[in-house]
Amino acid sequence: MTNILEIQGISKTFGGVHAVEQCSFSVKKNSITGLIGPNGAGKTTMFNLISGLLKSTEGSIHFKDQDITNFTAYKRARRGLARSYQAIRVFPEMTALDNIVVAFGNNKEGLFQAFTPFRRHQRRLECKAMKLLELVGLEEKAHLKAYELSYGQKKLLEILRAKANNAELILLDEPTAGINPTLIKKITTLIRQFQKEGHTILIVEHNMPFIMDLCETIIVMDRGHNIAEGKPKDIQSNKEVLEAYLGKSHA
Repeated sequence: MTNILEIQGISKTFGGVHAVEQCSFSVKKNSITGLIGPNGAGKTTMFNLISGLLKSTEGSIHFKDQDITNFTAYKRARRGLARSYQAIRVFPEMTALDNIVVAFGNNKEGLFQAFTPFRRHQRRLECKAMKLLELVGLEEKAHLKAYELSYGQKKLLEILRAKANNAELILLDEPTAGINPTLIKKITTLIRQFQKEGHTILIVEHNMPFIMDLCETIIVMDRGHNIAEGKPKDIQSNKEVLEAYLGKSHA
């Protein structure tokens, strides 16, 4: 299996603080990979570096065999990289349906779109958006304003927006934070469906049962460094990982 993402010696400093230091890892195409670590490990900074919200101090990022280190966030999105956020970023005054429709903006539809009458094109996008809402049982909420949805439903909506971008690599930042077990099951099913459709998923998450059950590979960060990588069963018994989470006195 080929790699879709390669992180090579990435560092990020804020003043004298090393938030990420000499991190290197790869993500295989069409995989579900977890990025975990204790608070302050550098996971969110790493996500911001990958998505282009932050510029690295040193190192390189390759996506689909192209060096994107100096690409803007917008250019990375156009290349096929999308993300969700721990702090939800849906458009509150727009309907759930329209939140997804606007996310189709990055899809490349060439001359077909250019010569399609606007209303017909809009109906086609709304049909596609409705099918996405149906995946998580939100079709009856399609015409509600996003602010009228529950917190968990907004989480689902944001994940669907990442999917609507037709991204090859989807970064999910704490997708299960603050939501109930029923919605967590829906998110699990949704992510597995994305993988079946050919997407690659990279997840930052603190919910260990969720991440251990879902991910094929797990990368562990601690104090700005990546300290371990492997299958869930190997990570759970890794001494360095246990020390990072529990402290050296756990033995």
